[in-house]
Amino acid sequence: MDCLHVYETQTPELINKFGNYFGVYHTHVANEYQVRLAASNSLLEWTFVRTLLPNADMPLLRRVGSNGPLLLTHEQWMTPGSAPPCRVGFKLYSNEASLFGGNAEPLSFLAPLSVGASSRLEGTPSLYDVSIAVEASGPVVNAHVGFHFNDQHGVDVVAQGNLTGFGPSASGTPRWTAQQAISYDQLYRSRGARGNIGQRDSGVVGGQRLVLQEANLAPMPPTDWSAWRVWLYVMDPSETIFPAGRGQLIQLNPKTPKGSTSFCNPSFTVVKCPNQQSRQCLVVSYFLLGEGAGPGEAKSLVFYKPLEISDEMFV
Repeated sequence: MDCLHVYETQTPELINKFGNYFGVYHTHVANEYQVRLAASNSLLEWTFVRTLLPNADMPLLRRVGSNGPLLLTHEQWMTPGSAPPCRVGFKLYSNEASLFGGNAEPLSFLAPLSVGASSRLEGTPSLYDVSIAVEASGPVVNAHVGFHFNDQHGVDVVAQGNLTGFGPSASGTPRWTAQQAISYDQLYRSRGARGNIGQRDSGVVGGQRLVLQEANLAPMPPTDWSAWRVWLYVMDPSETIFPAGRGQLIQLNPKTPKGSTSFCNPSFTVVKCPNQQSRQCLVVSYFLLGEGAGPGEAKSLVFYKPLEISDEMFV
């Protein structure tokens, strides 16, 4: 269960059948990556539900409003065997039952290559914001998207995109625009990230908008797999949509029982705690690279902790 993102189930019938939580993740099967869905009632033990997408990885999902559809974004390989080129993909599910049943809306969308056109490698998308807009043809989904691309030097660089007019009622092709996130990317470079800057996840904890970001301390190429680290970016109030490098940046130093040091593919979310639904828990997932992992700790790491938030937490 690589690159797991966790969500709270809202549909009573699905809770009764599968448990209080579901997650999207990818796994390598035969010669390709697949995006899959699993369910849990404890956050630590998971049951496979179904495969959602073939030849794809790095999935992330967001609800559009409190009771709206679910937007899945992912990395879509265009050649069999999960080989380049790679593009950012989107899929829309009308509700949780549709997701668990594997029934997407008629329209999926693959964003055309943009800032990464020369390498043909764009991926690891995240969603900073999703919303419903009403166009002449009906309601559509708009999204502010984070992703990365491989530049002319073979280094992964952060970018940002806008998806508009996506949905089954749209009158035409969804619109996609993208640009490099220069200031945000350079902030990490100034703090010692000399290699790839890749996957990120964003959300709100204690009223504060946060981004959890992976970055590599070693120069590229080739990739030094032991040099992946994770960073917490606390967004500035002036950053209303995308992180622009004006926030506070903190390199994290997670501790594991056997001393793993290389962490990447971060995700986080806030859900009701297992067996204590009146409390909120912060759930975090990392991928531990074998080159920097303690004995037996390589692969996926998932942990959660009850929140104790004060107003002064982010001062």
